[in-house]
Amino acid sequence: MATYQFSISPPWYQTPWYYAGQFGFIGLLVFFTIYLNRSKRDSEYTAVITFIGLITIFEFLIFLVEPLIVPVFGEVPIFQLLMNIALAISLNPVEYWVRGVLKKNTQKTPKQE
Repeated sequence: MATYQFSISPPWYQTPWYYAGQFGFIGLLVFFTIYLNRSKRDSEYTAVITFIGLITIFEFLIFLVEPLIVPVFGEVPIFQLLMNIALAISLNPVEYWVRGVLKKNTQKTPKQE
């Protein structure tokens, strides 16, 4: 009787390089969001980058939370829909809050001598 040993590699989306790339991409979005909001340029690009960064972070959080919710509620689509509705409702207020916090840090009063 002959035996043959083999191993199956994980798919590319479960490799450490992929996860490092995800965190790198999110880090770049956060960096550009902070950089553009702290610069004196208040353009539509700044708002778009901030919004894309927030959507990416929220979707990543939903991606992490979903495996915890599915065993509890099963494959009922209403819970997925409710998570997406919560995301949509919270994006605009969170964007204004983030931009306000970032702008507050750049509007420091000059020191008086």
